[in-house]
Amino acid sequence: MVRIDEIMISLIAREVLGKKVDDVGIKKMLSKNNKALETLYKLSKMHDLSHIVCLALKNIGLWGKDEIFSKFQRQQNLAVLRYEQQKYELSDVENMFSDKAVLFLLLKGMCMKDLYPEPWMRTSSDIDILVQKKDMQKASDLLCKTREYTVRVSTDDMVALVSKTGVCIELHCLDERKPDFEVPLNIWEKAEKSEGTYRCYVSDELFYCHTAHMVKNIRSGSCGVRTFLDMYLLTYRNELDYEKAMELLDKNGYSKAAQAFLKVSRVWFDNEEEDKLSQIISKCVILSGVSGNSYSMTRVRQKIKGGKSKYILSRIFLPYYKMKKRFPVLEKHKWLLPFYHFKRLFIIISNGRIKASVDEIKMNASMTNESIEELEYMFKELNLTPRESIMG
Repeated sequence: MVRIDEIMISLIAREVLGKKVDDVGIKKMLSKNNKALETLYKLSKMHDLSHIVCLALKNIGLWGKDEIFSKFQRQQNLAVLRYEQQKYELSDVENMFSDKAVLFLLLKGMCMKDLYPEPWMRTSSDIDILVQKKDMQKASDLLCKTREYTVRVSTDDMVALVSKTGVCIELHCLDERKPDFEVPLNIWEKAEKSEGTYRCYVSDELFYCHTAHMVKNIRSGSCGVRTFLDMYLLTYRNELDYEKAMELLDKNGYSKAAQAFLKVSRVWFDNEEEDKLSQIISKCVILSGVSGNSYSMTRVRQKIKGGKSKYILSRIFLPYYKMKKRFPVLEKHKWLLPFYHFKRLFIIISNGRIKASVDEIKMNASMTNESIEELEYMFKELNLTPRESIMG
């Protein structure tokens, strides 16, 4: 029997890539199985693709008045609304930054929308904007004072802000102290300013290097199908010099991972035969979704810590660098660390989070040796090391 994840990917390929799929077979299977439709909805929603699946179901002639179709329709409506809100905000931000001479460059999802048949198909939870480090505070102040945004999170290299309508903007700048090649450090040297505005653009090859963001998500156990769809579109719908892009990625050790990720996208969207590595990556991605889930996150974290027992201890007793972020007093009085470990546990219990913690420990205990061996194989083949710094 065809799996639900295979049906989801087929429907996505149909609507976004124009691929021919078995419309009749899919319709026949789903029309007599409400449970399968519900599973399809939950899986596609987990990957933030239910709005596209909604369109596909209509186009293959499978639609009705049941509640499940209303759920799909709500996701499509939400995707269109979110796009219109983000488009409106981005237009105002572009004008505002240009008026105040703030150079900026869009990252991730907002750059991908034009590659989709309809821009609302490529949803984004936020608008990622890169600015120069010297303009970070200025850009944040402009959003707060002119557009009435509220700062939610602020670090040395990122500020997350939210508008009154719920649109989230993340301002990023490059920190040379901790380069991860998620965005190349020399990007401002390569960027070109568009005529009449302060918005900048980079070559397709340099933007392709943002593939490194997929590496970060794979490491953290939160890489969804949509990211692989983006990669496929960047590779085959753009006038991309693939060899040049690989040369750039190879300088930072990411070309092997990028090639493996592209292989997975071809398995999904071109029916290419899978190998062991693509099979493991596929399974990890399907289980994860765009935000990750407890199972996939626990697998990765357990791998990082070197086993079940060490993982449990690491969750109970956080490392010093994490503890001092939560309790700044430890910066000057490290000797108080044991006391604050117990204080943290008391906070977890008093806030009612103990059940979630116990569930995570149970899940850790249920991890099979096979799943851990698959992770070890995947990280080795991708030439990656799952780093604690990425886990944050």
